[in-house]
Amino acid sequence: MSRTRALVLAGISIVVVLLAIPAVGPYALSPWSRPDPGPATDAQTEALSWSVSLDDASSNLWESFPVTITWSDPAARTGDGFSLTLPAELIPLSDGFDVRTATGETVARAAVDDQSLTVTYTEAALEHGTITGTGSFMAGWDDTLVGAGEDVTLVFAGPASSAEATVRIPADRVDAGEPRLYGYWRDRAHEDRVAAANALQWRFVTPVGPLSETSVEVELSDGHRLNCAEISGRLQTSFATNGDVIDAHDLPADSLNVLSCNSSGFTLDLPNVAAGTALMVQYSSTVTDAAAQSYTASARATIDERTHEFTSTIERTIGAGTGHGAMTHEPTAAPGPRTQPPASGALGWIPVTALTLLGAAGLLYRITRRAR
Repeated sequence: MSRTRALVLAGISIVVVLLAIPAVGPYALSPWSRPDPGPATDAQTEALSWSVSLDDASSNLWESFPVTITWSDPAARTGDGFSLTLPAELIPLSDGFDVRTATGETVARAAVDDQSLTVTYTEAALEHGTITGTGSFMAGWDDTLVGAGEDVTLVFAGPASSAEATVRIPADRVDAGEPRLYGYWRDRAHEDRVAAANALQWRFVTPVGPLSETSVEVELSDGHRLNCAEISGRLQTSFATNGDVIDAHDLPADSLNVLSCNSSGFTLDLPNVAAGTALMVQYSSTVTDAAAQSYTASARATIDERTHEFTSTIERTIGAGTGHGAMTHEPTAAPGPRTQPPASGALGWIPVTALTLLGAAGLLYRITRRAR
């Protein structure tokens, strides 16, 4: 082989090798890796679904009842929880609750604050694809917004949807021909908190007149104290067919003859009650023992020489909720064959280029020696 021919072949070999570098170089000395798992599955991007139930809300205007929330969140790993706006007609009586699995692991914690419910997932729960749960908290009616005998539509607002529930509050049947004693919380929000002054409201109501002589003796149980300055009278003058009062007005302060009064009770005489009317004695007490579960007032009334005895109890709702939940794993995309990603930057090309040029130099040397 002539020297000229050998040099030509060597030059062509070097050119071929150099042209191969861009195709081979990016993969040289690159680590093996698996492909990206790809976008989230349909289950992982599905929206939160939830519902509300109020099974015992239609029992009585003055009673508390559970509000139950049920939800399923297939995209739990992409967020940390959700919030619901509660209807203004409800007064939450619980601060919150924990949601746990059957094995006791905490899935989420729910906080009830004013008119909102916020569910926050735990770190352990966020490792799962789907979180489902059910929880409940105690609530009562805001009697300034709803009344007995009404149909109330409650609207719960969620992240991307809302839910409605219509509840019929039964009308209370009042026997206006008999005296009665009853009490209630002035503000239902005080039930699971330290009560404010005069938080407990009490009412003694005479039968519909005419009545000529009425005396009343009231005694309070432990756990609350009477405010003697809050004793007042109110004359009821018109009634609905179920006994509810339609019209009434306050009596002058000197209409009630208070014979004695201290922090645990009082005794008084009432004026004559005209036909078709009834007289109500109003008084209030302040909670002194916030740990007590109930507060009682008793009364002994003598009406036209007939004696009646009553006891009324205001209960404190236990400010707590309950919950349970479950977690499930969502399947991920199956791993594909191992591939080699391109090396980043020029540093990945340096070893390949050096080795290629060294090989080309060796080949040129051998071809040149044979041509001699």
